Amino acid sequence: LEWLGHDVVRLNHVGDWGTQFGMLLEYMRREEQLSSQPEDKLLVGDLMGFYRKAKQEFDKDDGFRKAAQTNVVALQAGEAWAREAWTAICEASRNEFDLVYKRLGIRNLEERGESFYNGMIPEVLEELNTKGLIKEDNGAQCIFTQCSEAPLIVRKADGGYGYDSTDCAAVLQRLRDEKAGRVIYVIDNGQELHMRMVFEVAARADWAQGRRLDFMGFGLVQ
Repeated sequence: LEWLGHDVVRLNHVGDWGTQFGMLLEYMRREEQLSSQPEDKLLVGDLMGFYRKAKQEFDKDDGFRKAAQTNVVALQAGEAWAREAWTAICEASRNEFDLVYKRLGIRNLEERGESFYNGMIPEVLEELNTKGLIKEDNGAQCIFTQCSEAPLIVRKADGGYGYDSTDCAAVLQRLRDEKAGRVIYVIDNGQELHMRMVFEVAARADWAQGRRLDFMGFGLVQ
């Protein structure tokens, strides 16, 4: 697109927020790894091992699951212990990413993960609610679309936000603040339905205003 004369912004929308971090924080806290490993010694290999064990506990232990979900809310609210641990985890991951990017010759890539949009979500949801798009369902705030019987859950019953709310905030920021004429989402094919739902929200909220929102799938990441 640059060769065609377009002004291209390359955004790396990393998954640096959400339930997986709540799980990881809870496991590390129980194993006393939050304070025993300073940032410069926390390695991706450690995190992968922690995450596998955290997922096992999350799936079988209701107490662990509830604690992990509470950690997500704490992280979103900016509690110091959660943010400090989260920062160390993200930095360890970023160091590993940079090695891969250098080998692949990737340039001018701007990291703007899910956490970037956290502070925007309440205002975005207020706008969507004012426009009549949000409906309450079993204590959660949802947006129903024509793409799927399942809604986008923009605010969970426990008050937390997921990637449904994050992606609504992200598409608005790109259209309204970045003033993008076209936004291309390069993601695995498993996310297509989700993104079609977000695109519909953008259209119904009158954010797109004729501008293009495109999904470009490339396979499946598991």
